[in-house]
Amino acid sequence: MLIPVNEVNNLESLFNHKDLKIHYYCDNFVLATATEVVNFEGMAVLDEEAFADVDSYVIVYCLEDYKPEYLARTAASAKTLYSGEHFLIMKILSDDFMPAKNDGMVAVTNQKSRLPQSDIVYPAVKESNENIVNLISQVCTQSVMSYIQTLQDFESRNAWNTPKITEARNWIKEQYEALNVDVTIQNYTYSYYGTRNGANVIAIQLGTEFPDQFVVCGAHYDSYTYENINDAPGADDNASGTAGVLATAKILSQYDFKRSIIYCAFSDEEYGLYGSNAYVQKCANEGMNIVGYFNLDMIGYLKPGNSIHAALIYPSGALSLADFFVDVCDVYFPEIPISRHASLPWGNSDHTSFNNKGYKGIWWFEDVDCNSPYIHHISGGSGCSSPCLGNIPCLGDIIGPSVNNSEQVSVFTKMLVASIASLAILDEETVSFAFPPVNCVANYLEGTNLEVTWDSPPENTPDLYFVYRDGDKIVETVNTYYIDTVKGNELYCYTITALYCDTESDFSNEACESVPILPFAPPTNCVAENYFEMQIKITWEAPEENVPDGYFVYRESVKIFEEPITTLDFFDVPDVSGEYCYNVTAVYGGIESEFSNQSCAEAYNNIAEYSSIFKIYPNPAQDELRIKNYELREGEVEIFDINGRKQSSHYIVPSSSDYFINISHLPAGVYFARIAKEVVGKFVKK
Repeated sequence: MLIPVNEVNNLESLFNHKDLKIHYYCDNFVLATATEVVNFEGMAVLDEEAFADVDSYVIVYCLEDYKPEYLARTAASAKTLYSGEHFLIMKILSDDFMPAKNDGMVAVTNQKSRLPQSDIVYPAVKESNENIVNLISQVCTQSVMSYIQTLQDFESRNAWNTPKITEARNWIKEQYEALNVDVTIQNYTYSYYGTRNGANVIAIQLGTEFPDQFVVCGAHYDSYTYENINDAPGADDNASGTAGVLATAKILSQYDFKRSIIYCAFSDEEYGLYGSNAYVQKCANEGMNIVGYFNLDMIGYLKPGNSIHAALIYPSGALSLADFFVDVCDVYFPEIPISRHASLPWGNSDHTSFNNKGYKGIWWFEDVDCNSPYIHHISGGSGCSSPCLGNIPCLGDIIGPSVNNSEQVSVFTKMLVASIASLAILDEETVSFAFPPVNCVANYLEGTNLEVTWDSPPENTPDLYFVYRDGDKIVETVNTYYIDTVKGNELYCYTITALYCDTESDFSNEACESVPILPFAPPTNCVAENYFEMQIKITWEAPEENVPDGYFVYRESVKIFEEPITTLDFFDVPDVSGEYCYNVTAVYGGIESEFSNQSCAEAYNNIAEYSSIFKIYPNPAQDELRIKNYELREGEVEIFDINGRKQSSHYIVPSSSDYFINISHLPAGVYFARIAKEVVGKFVKK
């Protein structure tokens, strides 16, 4: 029978009624059987012979607009016993019965429910604790998202797709086994018009002072799509929650807590909360003292344009645990609004199993009014909708459309870390996690290279390191060494930090070193000589002691160019005629040698001595050069650059007019014109 909960039929009085056995309750109604005839206001008899021919009934969550289609679809596989707002109570008649499109079902078995204990006193959280802050800061968004991606990549985690969900379960088990926790697989069976098998992953971190008091968190790892048992990636529902619990375990398992912590990955949530019900029934049978249960289910979707917020869902019996959670969030996440709800109108989750077995359980959810519209549908499916978006194209429950806000995933996970750590009571004076590197050492390597080495912190393994030189960050690396090329004759000081996801550690010890002053030999046998009029050629020999990286040439003690050359000669063209003296230095890394010997040569301009038979103009010239032939001579005109390389040749004939030569193709510089083997002029190409 279904009995509405109201002022007369309040929960406490119904649970205390001697003729009632309550199998399920929420703040709106109870489902019960009676040993005697009873009559309650608004009561509806659902089955005169309860549990006579079935092991369970199901509450199916189904939106009103979809009910006619769903009832027609399930007419042969189930009998409808009751229709309420957004839910149905049904009796399964065959094994092809399936949930509705939206958020699953709750199985109601012949087990007896009980109200949560009311004598638990939760700690008052009114101010921030530095240790809790340090735990929260260890939540790595990238790590949580990588867990979601891995679970999505199993393609389907449908509880009835045995090979795929077994692979996913084994992967989850391996992740917990890598932590400081005891891991078990809880196998169970349940009746779904026939016997079915399922398995939970349970990881326990024993408390140091109160090992028999348990703080429990969990999420279901199975997935479901309406269209295809083999295509159920379930990124938001519920790889996101599973990843959040796993990330929490990875952080908290590094530290000691006075109370025991249990991390759960439940199966068969989508078919009726069977996994969590099997686990919590075991806990109740063993008389376990569960201080509170925290549930993560669907934490990855945020309607574009909305700000992050949380919908906290719990029955009235879990009010004190909900108040504790809100206090924690007010202190550590004051910017995140939290709304309170007795239930999700169109769905449910594993916290209900705990509340129905006498343990307080709460669930914070992405949005009761605008959750992911893509859950329970394949990409390209039909029927994707939500109260805030209406009907939209189905893009699949995958990262991108359905898990579309990694920051929210991180925040919801941080809420779990803060809540579990606050309730389990940290048994350590300080929490440090962003440990700096140690044993930073700087040594001269060779040339102008310094090698900096350090050791990874023994307490934790960073994602990468930052190298600082004289207080400035110069590089990031995954190695524990770095070779730095510097200038000589200066002292350089290094410190290293470690990066743990988004958090940078303090500095390591400082290590300083400089490049030693070495006898870097200069070039030898520097010779300067006039090569052609204003052109002077400088040559030298490499030092015998070691091989330089390059050379600098100095004219009158002034460096001619800023980049070293690697040849053993250089052609210089001074602006004016006169004598010029040259030196050469060798470059070793960033260090220059002393000067070579000095050598001098004269540059001279013989333009006045050129033949007057021909005249070349304009000078400077840009696109064309004109030649005037005064004595009507013919001959070949050759254009040479300052290094004596021929650039072009032309033939002129006697003429009373000027002869034009196209020089637009020549680069800017100094050139010589030679006619009939005689140099007749020098010109500048602009």
